[in-house]
Amino acid sequence: MKKVLIPVFILVVFLMMFGCKKNSSTGPAATTTSVPATTATSISTNIATITSTVTHTVFTATVTQTSTVDASNISGTLTLPYAQPGKNYIIVVDNDLNFTNGDVKEIIGACGSGTTINYSATVATGIYYVYAFVDVDGSGLLSGWDSGDYVGYYGSIFPNTPGSANVIVPGTGVNINLMQFIATSTVTVTTTAMATLTATATATLTISLTPAYRPQGWIDDMEDSDNVCDYNGANPARNVGGYWITYDDNGVAYNGTSYVWPMAQTWATRKQIGNAGDTPPYKIPSFSMSAPGFPASPYGGLHAARVTGYVTTNASAPPGEMTGGFKYGFIGMGTQLIADAGEPYCHELDISAYQGVKFWVKGDAVVGGWTVSLPFVTSTNGNCDGTVTTTPSSLTGSDEYKLNFTAPATWSQATFAFSTFTQEGWGTAISIADGRYWQGCSASVAGTTPGWLGTCPMSVVKQHVKAIHFQTVGQAVIYPQTRAIYVDDIQLY
Repeated sequence: MKKVLIPVFILVVFLMMFGCKKNSSTGPAATTTSVPATTATSISTNIATITSTVTHTVFTATVTQTSTVDASNISGTLTLPYAQPGKNYIIVVDNDLNFTNGDVKEIIGACGSGTTINYSATVATGIYYVYAFVDVDGSGLLSGWDSGDYVGYYGSIFPNTPGSANVIVPGTGVNINLMQFIATSTVTVTTTAMATLTATATATLTISLTPAYRPQGWIDDMEDSDNVCDYNGANPARNVGGYWITYDDNGVAYNGTSYVWPMAQTWATRKQIGNAGDTPPYKIPSFSMSAPGFPASPYGGLHAARVTGYVTTNASAPPGEMTGGFKYGFIGMGTQLIADAGEPYCHELDISAYQGVKFWVKGDAVVGGWTVSLPFVTSTNGNCDGTVTTTPSSLTGSDEYKLNFTAPATWSQATFAFSTFTQEGWGTAISIADGRYWQGCSASVAGTTPGWLGTCPMSVVKQHVKAIHFQTVGQAVIYPQTRAIYVDDIQLY
């Protein structure tokens, strides 16, 4: 029995040692429990490849979504002080006020022949700053604006900047009024010396750039609501110019009965309104501005210079007024360009550097019912405007160089060249006849005494200017009908 069991035991051990090893190389179970080294590396590589592909697919989907869903339009208009044909402009949509450090959108183009530029662009939804400038001096856009360029921010009047981003996109009507940037330099030099064997000196140079208060030739924007204009030639400043005034036909030169508001000095004098001991007697209150002004003004739309009243003639006057009156009744207002242009000083200015006058205006819509003029009056005897003497001394017999226009019912900008101003011909030709002229115009006939009987052109009148006047024309609209005119943002150009 033991002999039989021993061979069987040996057979079983043999089968276990060699039979199982054979099965491990061919049976299915071996595939899942034992993997060659090369096979494991291959699988690991495939897993990494799959992971990379999935990650890339998700990233692509995310980028596609953010670049298309949030796109929106923005549009508006730039308004320039003057046309700059062919000059380059840039409009910047930005997260801050410095486009040199990157921005959201730049719109670049060339100016046309007008003073407005319409623009539109596509940017992402958000809240941004929007600003623009025109490269007037041709120095290029990339470095920002220089002195002489036109600059503006949406929601603020240059040089002021908005306190925070204020343009919501999508949005329309993002309009910007550009102003001219004029850099002025202030140089301060401080020198100190020490009394030693060798004198030493140190110098500190400080240069500051500040934008111009207003464009050259600026007269007034009326926003401070006082009676003093800002004219100072190429360097306008608040309240450095002459005074706003009103006038009518009540002086002794005309003996009229027309009435203007704010009240004219001649009316107060004739009616003896106020204090006779004043200088002048019955001195009137200062001219006051009226509300509202031109609403789209970049300087504010609160106030304008305004007169209203009625015009009378010798055939039409209010009840209780004296009969007679002035046949060619009128009322008007004006602004002196220099503080001592009025009586008794009658000083004047040379405005030859300017080609004309421009302003925003609305009024009674009487066709051709107003004039803008440059009064040409004496400076020698202190009675240039009649506020003290009540008899203004006009060198033209009141036939001033002027231009008729209509004050429309809605705000419009008027731009009038001085070359279009003319005399009507019924007054006095400007000459030295009867000692009326002192400027020395050229003679009308070669070889004659200079100035004698020679009339003066508008170019000479521009050398002797005290004020700019706005006056009613004609007697088609008289009492009891009223006249009215508003003027805002006036300047020489």
